[in-house]
Amino acid sequence: MRQDLEELATALGRAHGLAADAKPITSFGADLRVESRDKQEKDSISIDIRVDFSAPRSLRCQVREKGVRVERGMDPELGPWAISGDRVLKLQGADFARDADQIAHDLRLCRQIVRFLDPQRMLRTLEDPGPVGKEDLEITKRLTFHACPTVEGVLTRFPIYTVDADGRARVKLFVHPDTSQLLAVRAQPIGDDGKPTQPTAELILLGDYAETQGLHLPSKLTVFRVDGDAREPLQTVHINGIELDREFAPKHFARPKQ
Repeated sequence: MRQDLEELATALGRAHGLAADAKPITSFGADLRVESRDKQEKDSISIDIRVDFSAPRSLRCQVREKGVRVERGMDPELGPWAISGDRVLKLQGADFARDADQIAHDLRLCRQIVRFLDPQRMLRTLEDPGPVGKEDLEITKRLTFHACPTVEGVLTRFPIYTVDADGRARVKLFVHPDTSQLLAVRAQPIGDDGKPTQPTAELILLGDYAETQGLHLPSKLTVFRVDGDAREPLQTVHINGIELDREFAPKHFARPKQ
């Protein structure tokens, strides 16, 4: 790795409490509060989710919305499932496409949370990384971070909202100029030719860092859709509690029996 990249990766690792030879984080259990914008109602929807995740695609969620509890997940062998009342649904076919899409979105979010918890590894896995630069990042009209260290490259399976979960994105990492913690990630989905596959990108802002299991981790993720200079808020994820490297038995993610 080039010296400029190695120095930035080392600074990121140190700021997040990660050793240079730290093992990758592959699983977690977390309590999330997810706030999403409802375009039709022009209001915010808040959902509490208990998430258990194990890479690459094992997922179990308990969702609490308006007093109603729903359970859903991804069986790595049998696919997506949900429990509705006393019925176990396989979520296959057109009738369950929306539910299956929601679980696919949950998986993409969990994969990115794992990446955000270990930004030095994310930097080191960039394909075709460019030079480390400096760039201002405007958060609001009144808040701008100046001269943020940045680096750009390609990652697979990145965007949270892009439907193609195995797609590639050109990403730019923004590092806090004072704390050296990961501040933001901008992702533009691209095709095999390296050209954008859609006009919009995603911007994820990381904040409210707190110490957990000896690591400094973000407890708030804010996701925007970016179109030129315009930003549309899509989702805010509050990580209210997280346990890293949880050991789950395979049956924990298995589709329940009827």
